[in-house]
Amino acid sequence: MSNILFVRWQNIVDFLVLVTVIYWLLRWGRQTRVLRLFVGIGALVLTGSLARQLDLIVTAWVLHVAAIAAVVLLVVVYHSEIRHALAHLDPLNRLVRWMPSEPTSEGIAIAQTAFALAATKRGALMILARKDSLKNLLTGGVPLEGMISREILDAIFRKVSPVHDGAVVIEAGRISRVGVFLPLTSREDLP
Repeated sequence: MSNILFVRWQNIVDFLVLVTVIYWLLRWGRQTRVLRLFVGIGALVLTGSLARQLDLIVTAWVLHVAAIAAVVLLVVVYHSEIRHALAHLDPLNRLVRWMPSEPTSEGIAIAQTAFALAATKRGALMILARKDSLKNLLTGGVPLEGMISREILDAIFRKVSPVHDGAVVIEAGRISRVGVFLPLTSREDLP
């Protein structure tokens, strides 16, 4: 009876890690179409376990191979979503986001430009690149390597500018490309 009441700290940590992983998988799966695939893989694993318990050797083997193939399919089909989800799980990223920082002159110029363009009902796509490479996502554009200023950004997004329809990529405090085209989303739940 005393063994039932004894709980090791490892059991608590194990339980919390498992609950957290399941929560994030379900949350991520609800935002994408991947939840149906998770349910399918789970059904294959459960059915395979039942077949193994009943000594249905061939059925258990086929279901085991199908579950492995489904996991590989999951990774291949949803690799970009998996990479995106893993990038958001970075705990240091969350800590840095909440740390206060002083606004930079570049940040002020970007904000002032955005408000000025909004006041004149002009749109602007500005990509503030961080650590991840954007080369595989962006197409076209013209290299610029220019300083960030309100005047330069305003000139880029004027209707007479040949690059005003594309996006501006800002990396390491400088404008690196202008007139860049962004990929269309494959999400079906957006208006």
